[in-house]
Amino acid sequence: MLKAANGAVAHMDDARAEHYFITGREEQEMISVIDWIESLVQTHIYTPNGRELSDALRRPNNVMVPV
Repeated sequence: MLKAANGAVAHMDDARAEHYFITGREEQEMISVIDWIESLVQTHIYTPNGRELSDALRRPNNVMVPV
């Protein structure tokens, strides 16, 4: 689940997530959901561990472990 959430937030593998929006409203709704997931991941996973999701998202290919 976390890998899927990270993939949704980071768009790390476009082949796994199709983004076909018929209207601008649909696109905005999806962006809102992605923002919500990102917030939940930060609040419940990263913050309690003294880390920032934004740091992880800056890694090449969003690799979540130190390299």
